[in-house]
Amino acid sequence: MFGLHFILNGRIERKFNIIFSELFDKRNSGDYDDFILFDRPTVERLIPETMELIDRIEMEVYK
Repeated sequence: MFGLHFILNGRIERKFNIIFSELFDKRNSGDYDDFILFDRPTVERLIPETMELIDRIEMEVYK
């Protein structure tokens, strides 16, 4: 639904869809896979990307 309501209509840039999709996949894996390991380099890469995504969504929603 994120892609439908924010990406496809151009409200939020496409690069954020890639970040959102990766976060969504990792969350689902963490919730439903038997064993999942999140390595430090991946988490350290995702933190600033996630903060940027949150900031961008807030800018769009609260404008």
